[in-house]
Amino acid sequence: MTFSTAAGVIGADLLNSIVPSSGYFLFPFVFAWGLVYIVFLNAELVTSNMMYLTAGAFLKKIDWKKTMIILLYCTLFNLIGALIAGWAFANSSAFSHLTHDSFLPKLVAKKLARPSDLVLLEGILANVFVNIAILSSILVKDSTAKLWIIL
Repeated sequence: MTFSTAAGVIGADLLNSIVPSSGYFLFPFVFAWGLVYIVFLNAELVTSNMMYLTAGAFLKKIDWKKTMIILLYCTLFNLIGALIAGWAFANSSAFSHLTHDSFLPKLVAKKLARPSDLVLLEGILANVFVNIAILSSILVKDSTAKLWIIL
């Protein structure tokens, strides 16, 4: 997800230079491709791990202590991986041209200007949509259908 987010930032910045504000459409579309990669590569995703483990603990298929330990490690190492990838991108030539007028700082400023309860609600809704995409991709066998469900 970190890599698709970075690609989305660069793509949105380039598209905004051609058609102002169009990057706000491109960015989430490119971000969604990160979810496609995760599904097709059978990679790990913290959001779906939280869904599976919470459901498993609730249904008593796994105990709560083990659930919390797995989620702690999963979240911690995802954070470490995101920090390493973020550092690598920040020091790459692709991000060297970014200024305070670029897409990323404007997006961050826009997010930070929102009320906390709205940010929380948007985060919850985003995770619901991610989990729906993950569950849908499990239920659908055709690869093309999986792609369209996720996007």
